[in-house]
Amino acid sequence: MTEVEVHLRVHLRVPDGVSVHEFNSLKETVVSIQQQLEDLTATVTEFNQDIAAKVAALEAATGEFTPEQQTAFDNLKAAVQAGVAAVGDADGDGNPA
Repeated sequence: MTEVEVHLRVHLRVPDGVSVHEFNSLKETVVSIQQQLEDLTATVTEFNQDIAAKVAALEAATGEFTPEQQTAFDNLKAAVQAGVAAVGDADGDGNPA
């Protein structure tokens, strides 16, 4: 899986008449949003790594699968691949994972 890093940069023009308190409040909101995005990115990255590790562990055991288990595993892999395809090349690195 590819790790995706998200950065948020915001440039603001503060209109005349906006108080320092209002500006600082807005700045805190932007920082909070950025932190939430970074936290979400870390969570999604860990989730993707966990899924990849579980799929790899299951794939190592495919020789021991019953036909029904193999079908379930194939369905799991297809679902993971569909998720990757749905996101596409979100980071623009040429790798759609």
